[in-house]
Amino acid sequence: VSQRPAFTDEAAHCIALSSDGVYAQRPTPPGMMDPPPAPRAGTKLIASGRLSSRILVFDVRKEAYGVQMKPACAIQAPELEGATAAADGDTEEEAPLRPPAIEQLHVRGTNEGIWVLALMFDRTVRAYVCPLGAPEDTGAADGGAGTVGGAFAGAGDAPAPILEDEEEEAEEDAGQGEEDFAGAAQVKTPTFVIPLQGLAPMPGLPEPSLATLRLTAFAARAETRSIGFGTAAKQVPLLCVASSPDSNVVLGYSLPAPGPLVAAAGLDMEALLKLPLTPVGDLREPMQAQQLRAKRRWELPGRTTAAASSPDGCLFVAGGSKGSLALVDAPKGLSLRTMLPGHYAPVTAVGFHRSDVLVSAGEDSWIHHYSMKDNTLLIRYLCAPPPASPPVGGLVAAQTLP
Repeated sequence: VSQRPAFTDEAAHCIALSSDGVYAQRPTPPGMMDPPPAPRAGTKLIASGRLSSRILVFDVRKEAYGVQMKPACAIQAPELEGATAAADGDTEEEAPLRPPAIEQLHVRGTNEGIWVLALMFDRTVRAYVCPLGAPEDTGAADGGAGTVGGAFAGAGDAPAPILEDEEEEAEEDAGQGEEDFAGAAQVKTPTFVIPLQGLAPMPGLPEPSLATLRLTAFAARAETRSIGFGTAAKQVPLLCVASSPDSNVVLGYSLPAPGPLVAAAGLDMEALLKLPLTPVGDLREPMQAQQLRAKRRWELPGRTTAAASSPDGCLFVAGGSKGSLALVDAPKGLSLRTMLPGHYAPVTAVGFHRSDVLVSAGEDSWIHHYSMKDNTLLIRYLCAPPPASPPVGGLVAAQTLP
């Protein structure tokens, strides 16, 4: 990488990558039988700092002289009291003692944009939609940054180009990174705000601490698509599941996909036909955020010690402290499919081999393989011989092996 993303007086805390955004199908030009193929979305790197609540989105593009990261979008989450060192005049040595303003970042592609879920210092999840920007193959603006339509980014204003001299200064001075994003798309209003309340195991008990909260974000994908290939996102909702190893409660949320841009009401047909075609990669920032409540709430037999989603986004599994495994169907509205026969001890890790085999591990040192076609146990084996079998700490399921 020939360029390093710069944060002002702080280190990066959360980093995520996304390449599964999808451009909307464009209308068929006159004289053509078939519509033009939708361009492929490029890779985006999303990062947040240790102290500030600013989220920076970079276009990652392969150039003739290496890989370049160019500013694409800046998301400004609300500054929270006590979240930044500058607010109280703390020194750089004292700053690491403060909790981060953004605890977790999760990203998923959607139509014309990328979902950016930020778990904030105040125990809320703020869901932003970052525009995809101009496709790589259109030869558009150097930065490749999309614009946020309407008054939020200035209608008709093109992003300011990033000059070569400015990039050289950014490498010498970290503060230049903020100026680079002045010409990128600016997003300030989240589409949804999700308050993470209701995870307490019983009424009257305290909520799990922020550090123990676990978010799993996924969306259903077509099974015929290749895993990791960034063209499978459709008009499907983003699903987010919240859990904690200190609670047996699991909350499920459904975030509707962004709708297409529509013309203002009251226009006649002649005025409508004169409107210019919406730029590729353009999105409109919402006027105000909507508060989203949980669509599903489950109380499992034990505390939730492990969770994972399948590569195609159609299944979610939660492992419990009593060895149980809860399997959830995503396309059917986050419905509980079954409780699988689990382990003799707490489940420590779960994962999927492709989307048809679930692999689980437990403190009993057993590894289980389940078939997702009929919810049956295929095989189980010990990681080490008894009587002193060590607990399994984690697992990684390969996606390419037969």
